[in-house]
Amino acid sequence: MAQDHAHTLGNCYSLRMRFVIRLGEAKENPGGPECATRGALVVNPIGDSRGSHLSHLSRIIVFKRTFEFNLMQEIRPSPTRESILDTAEALFAQQGHDGTSMRQITAAAGVNLASVNYHFGSKESLVQAVLKRRLEVLNRERLRLLDELEAQAEGKPLKPSQIVDAFFGTLLRLAADPAQAGSTFLPLLERTMTDPSDFIRALFAEEYADVLERYRNALFAALPDVPRAEIVWRFQFMLGATSYAIIGTDLLRSVTGWTIDDAEQPDNPDLLLPRLMSFLLGGLRAPLPHVP
Repeated sequence: MAQDHAHTLGNCYSLRMRFVIRLGEAKENPGGPECATRGALVVNPIGDSRGSHLSHLSRIIVFKRTFEFNLMQEIRPSPTRESILDTAEALFAQQGHDGTSMRQITAAAGVNLASVNYHFGSKESLVQAVLKRRLEVLNRERLRLLDELEAQAEGKPLKPSQIVDAFFGTLLRLAADPAQAGSTFLPLLERTMTDPSDFIRALFAEEYADVLERYRNALFAALPDVPRAEIVWRFQFMLGATSYAIIGTDLLRSVTGWTIDDAEQPDNPDLLLPRLMSFLLGGLRAPLPHVP
């Protein structure tokens, strides 16, 4: 029995603890169930069958270091994956995901199709990953601001202006941040917010579910005298206004032939947020429509 146990330890040692560490979950790779059941004790065995305190401690230390190394290897972002995401995001922002081919993405990213399939599986999954990467940051910041505002209010309703700024203002502020891919962030969202694709609708529903529920309840509390159906419609109008604000006025001016004095700074990005906030709050506070 002792010889069998020593043989098992030797086999485990020769395999150098072939565990695949995935976010804290250890899975046995071929090495036998004996290796998997002994945990730290089979790492770096030194032939001491009595299991002295010193050898036991050394094994635990080696296991800890091995675990931490493999865990960091697993969660560290892949440079290839990030490169593909960055490239796809820029192309989607320029020409939409329908107008972008996988060949264009692989050529611009300097990778082959197998790399894209390995990291994402399909073009649809790649589109979802590109959007999810930005939406997670956006909605996490929205929830953080709302938590902060509600904590400061100590149970009292928030001001409508605070709610509107935390939701819509956060979008424009992040879009102006170079660290958040500022030049592609707004065009990317503008192209996808009105996209009818079912998989994009599903992604938006998933990513926005919690944040929209929180902001809806905050608006209900802030505007107790306004019918809830009216608040929902006004929020819908605000979403539409923000979408068109993202596009800018170039298309409108080219179609209508309208000219604007440059002194009025029609294209000044620093004025977009205050212009939009003024309009959104005016609409939110507008008199209720007459219902026959």
